[in-house]
Amino acid sequence: MCVLSKNKYKNMFFLLFMLLPMLVFSGCTEKKQLHEKLMIQGIGVDFENDMYNITVQAKNFKNLAGEKEPTNTTLNIKEKSVSSAIDKIPELTGLKPLVSQNLIIVIGEAAAKYGFNNFIDFFSRYHENRLNVNIRIAAGTAQDIFAVKINDKPIESETLRSLANKKSDINILKFQQDLKNKTTDPVLLVLRTNQEKTEIICEEMAIISDDKLVAILDKNETIGAQILRNVSELGSMSINQNNKDNICTIDKVETKIITEIYPNIAIQSNITVNALEFNKDPKYIESINEKIKENLPEKLTEICANVIKKTLDLKCDIFKFGKLFRNKYPNHFKTIQDDWKNHLQDIKYNIKININMNVIGTG
Repeated sequence: MCVLSKNKYKNMFFLLFMLLPMLVFSGCTEKKQLHEKLMIQGIGVDFENDMYNITVQAKNFKNLAGEKEPTNTTLNIKEKSVSSAIDKIPELTGLKPLVSQNLIIVIGEAAAKYGFNNFIDFFSRYHENRLNVNIRIAAGTAQDIFAVKINDKPIESETLRSLANKKSDINILKFQQDLKNKTTDPVLLVLRTNQEKTEIICEEMAIISDDKLVAILDKNETIGAQILRNVSELGSMSINQNNKDNICTIDKVETKIITEIYPNIAIQSNITVNALEFNKDPKYIESINEKIKENLPEKLTEICANVIKKTLDLKCDIFKFGKLFRNKYPNHFKTIQDDWKNHLQDIKYNIKININMNVIGTG
């Protein structure tokens, strides 16, 4: 019995030894080389006439011989779904799409108004997708965004991604979580081309409710919304003093929203602002400092109040008011949570803004 047992084990080891190379190297034959793949960098989603128009920006390594860099390729594919469009890429290019390298997703206005739930699952369920990819709204079409040229070359997806304040950017995972939230509505940053379509601006914010785009906030409204959402490094704004525009940058924001007796809310914000003044005279700088400190809180308070009113009129809660009331008054909130959107206009709010001002003289 012992001899038979030893022979049995010898045969098993011999069989494994023969099969191992086949198991290891069979997978290698299926792998495609880099020049056989299309490295996707950006995906745009538009919707028209019951069809999705998918814009794909990618790097093509196919003809790299003699070239310093891969070729930038832009495809426009019309299909019934995003997945069908991606599946069509090998047929159009002869290359396998590498979706795992995607940097940004841009959703056109029409597609956003039609509804995110009609297509957004592709970006989380497709096996190659990464959930930390940034998602933005295009004012107009995503195709127009990817068509912008800088120095006669299409704008790159990496450039599009870098346009926004990282502290206010949203990735696909966070956005999908926000879509499922029953009290707080999601927001996304907006990309817009200038009239000449030679530049892309990112200074607006989109509001999504019930999975659809309902409004785009303008620049001032977006500044107000970001202050209320406690986002710093908001960029520049113009303040008129003595019939002269002073350019200020909002660098640091510390906002607290405090729930009082329902439905009252107190909003307190400490904001650090830097202003550049070309007159270096200390007395002049001090006078500008005082005037801006006197007038800027009123202007920012008005901006914040206007954006709160606008969102409440839209029956949208982008400032987590519902979450705050639910945490403070859980028993009362249970009685209204199913109809929360219709209670938003009951909210009363008081805003207080303090400015820490730095005027920098130069010249």
